[in-house]
Amino acid sequence: MFFSSRSSLASRDDESFAILFSDLDSFELAGDLLKSKTPAKAKAGQEAPFDIQVDEGPTDLVPGPAISELGALGIQIQIKDGKIEIKAPKVIVKAGKPIPQNAADMMAKLDIKPFSIGFIPLSSFDTQENKLYLEININPEETLKLLKETHSKSLGFALGINHISKDTIKLMISRAGSHANKINRIMTGEPEPEVSVAEEKPTESNEEPKKEEKAPAAAGLGALFG
Repeated sequence: MFFSSRSSLASRDDESFAILFSDLDSFELAGDLLKSKTPAKAKAGQEAPFDIQVDEGPTDLVPGPAISELGALGIQIQIKDGKIEIKAPKVIVKAGKPIPQNAADMMAKLDIKPFSIGFIPLSSFDTQENKLYLEININPEETLKLLKETHSKSLGFALGINHISKDTIKLMISRAGSHANKINRIMTGEPEPEVSVAEEKPTESNEEPKKEEKAPAAAGLGALFG
């Protein structure tokens, strides 16, 4: 199998490519490449891949020049136990913006690594299956999220199409029993079970409330089966 990839830190103007040869499945190898990435520090002038934020909490920084450096970035601090503590989270570089030198220096001191070193899978050719895969996109987190969302909707969909399985059969039997009880009450004239409702406050109108009329059995069957 031939597998092409690009360095994740390569610039748009000077991209570095590599060709890999492997016995692994294309997408298995792509997943391994993505897992093998290592975090990297930011350099001044690089484009922020996302909003880079300094989180609140304690740091290992001691009072001194770091106080003014943090203040220049708009970061609120306090001194606790002889160390600088961040009082509130602060975004210091917006996504897509170039990273200033002072922000890069502070991220290095706070051990913030917004980049990663590794390879980005691009395409592969399976010599055994004689298949070419272009624009490989492996996103395990997003895929898992999509699977969970789809699974949460599957039971309602299965009931809607009357699909019989071990997960739907109990609910379908329960629904059938409820319909059978409804038909029996309509045929025998048995009143519907009373449902307790919140007591309404009397209105100022002198008109007596209208009594609810019961529909005949035939109408009830028509309403049930539409």
